Amino acid sequence: METCLVNLCVQGFGGGGRLRCVWTIVILVFWGAPFIVHSGEHTYSQQLTRAEQLLIESKSLVARGDFSGARNGAEGAVALREHALGHEHVEVAVALVVLARVCLEMGAYDLSLSHNLRALEIRKKHLGRDHRLVAETLISLAELREKRGEFQKALLLYEQALDITLREQTGKPMLRAESLNNQAMLDLKMGAYDRALPRFQQALAIAEEVLGPGHEITAYPVHGLGSLYLAKGEHEKAVAAYSRALAIREKALGSDHPDLLYTLNGLANVYLSKEQYERAAALYERARELTGRVLGPNHTRMAAPLYNLALVHTARGEYAPALQRHREALAIRTATLNPEHPYLASSYSSLAHVHAARKEYAQALRLHQRALVIQERALSENHPEVADSLNNLALSHWALGNHERAQQYFARAVARREAHFRLTMNACRRQRRSDVF
Repeated sequence: METCLVNLCVQGFGGGGRLRCVWTIVILVFWGAPFIVHSGEHTYSQQLTRAEQLLIESKSLVARGDFSGARNGAEGAVALREHALGHEHVEVAVALVVLARVCLEMGAYDLSLSHNLRALEIRKKHLGRDHRLVAETLISLAELREKRGEFQKALLLYEQALDITLREQTGKPMLRAESLNNQAMLDLKMGAYDRALPRFQQALAIAEEVLGPGHEITAYPVHGLGSLYLAKGEHEKAVAAYSRALAIREKALGSDHPDLLYTLNGLANVYLSKEQYERAAALYERARELTGRVLGPNHTRMAAPLYNLALVHTARGEYAPALQRHREALAIRTATLNPEHPYLASSYSSLAHVHAARKEYAQALRLHQRALVIQERALSENHPEVADSLNNLALSHWALGNHERAQQYFARAVARREAHFRLTMNACRRQRRSDVF
């Protein structure tokens, strides 16, 4: 989006002959279509109407994977509302939250953090610290912290949001179910499986009672249970949970809805873990076909089934097709995501593993280095994926005979894992105390 400010001024007849600004024209160029905003009252409603249209278009573009267009639209909506309502109006905060979500999806984490924090301050100032929209913004911040691996900060934010929800939204149990599901997903990432299980079960019980067992929202905690059982190695329970979530979504949303992709991939992951490669490949291929048909062959979500198919090829020892699929996934992610998105690091790491399996250690080393650069910029210092990359670099150096460098990377990897473990244990202890009291 390009913004051009043009001040049209005429000579005033008073005040010593000073120039007096009659109006300001703001020209917002959005996808090549100029939108002109006048400061006069007769265009006030047009500004707000156009801002709302831009937000709707932005959300639609996110669903289609056009993050650049979505970001332009959300930025345009913020600018329009600031011009019409002032920089601290609560409607500006709404647009900032949408913009923060776009930045989060595309991997621009620092920008997402900045927009969310600004929205949070506006809402606290004008709505009060206990308003439900403050809780909504806290959840957005928690999701960002969670993606960066800052689990303790994320946990605190989820707890604050839940506290507001329980105090302000008495009688709205689905908000509590959402909070429980969010915390359970965080517990799962932290490896706190004993806490995640009852939270998923409570969220599921609320959803079934309020919405019914076949509602699309009910599929979320069911899917979460599948992910938990997979992480615990309880494959049959994982298959049952994912299969139920898939059946709910197919019946409630239809067989062509994009939300099916999450559960198809989850179910396929179980079969990949069980080394049932034919079943896994069939589900990944179904996800790839559905993505291409519904979202398009170059949509950012096409990268996931391609990436997963590459994992199947790698597990089978089929390295040439594995490299091809990984490169296809990487090309899509490079074209659609922020250059520092962690998904790019995942693609580089997986490509490196294939090269290492082919004993092409120099290529593997270069790719692991690229992955680490992204992870150290995008993720927390002690994120487990950073430790994984350090360990991978150690193995690559060792294979190349650089034993001293390898030992240095091994030591760094161990230090990061130990620091992550301490942070996780502190968060678990804190959560345990809050559960008791």
